[in-house]
Amino acid sequence: MSATVFYNDLDGGFPGVRTHLERCCTMWGVEDLRVVRPALSFDDYVQQMGYPVERLPEAVPEGMRLSNSWQCTWIRQALPLLVATLESQADAIITGSRGGDHPLFAAMGEVYDASDIYGFVRYNPLYTWSAQQVWDYIDAKRIPLPDHYRLKRDATYLWPDCLACTRRPEHWTMLKEQYPEVYRRYWPEVAAIVGKEP
Repeated sequence: MSATVFYNDLDGGFPGVRTHLERCCTMWGVEDLRVVRPALSFDDYVQQMGYPVERLPEAVPEGMRLSNSWQCTWIRQALPLLVATLESQADAIITGSRGGDHPLFAAMGEVYDASDIYGFVRYNPLYTWSAQQVWDYIDAKRIPLPDHYRLKRDATYLWPDCLACTRRPEHWTMLKEQYPEVYRRYWPEVAAIVGKEP
């Protein structure tokens, strides 16, 4: 059985992920790694749709435009991967989606038969897993992770997939310490809704 890995090389994503994935594919004997990219850059998305945050505040300062992060996730992450999957004419896809990650994933179940619509069946083997079960498996199998997971692992909140896609003060504190260039670039965009500067 041959496998193809699709990777969405997001601008604004965490550094080092693509290099890490390439090493893993070599280690696991996967020769077909296909890189896709979103049609809309993070900055263009912000300009057109508003700044994406995981939870919209009750009150938004005048002149500030915000969008829900799942809208950005669909446009910049999911859609390019779906298009690439359809173009590859795959008959099955395997994801790391858990039912607890989002109501949409919960509705799909462990197996989602989309063969009549898209021509493939979607398998979600981690559907019933808790976050702790995922970490336990990673530890037991000694699965290598990208560098930023050392920070993500102990976080008390759900990390965004892109560096600056959140209004959580603790995330901006982390950005200021670990990714100062990103902090300086995007802090002015969200300062009014995050609150006091870290």
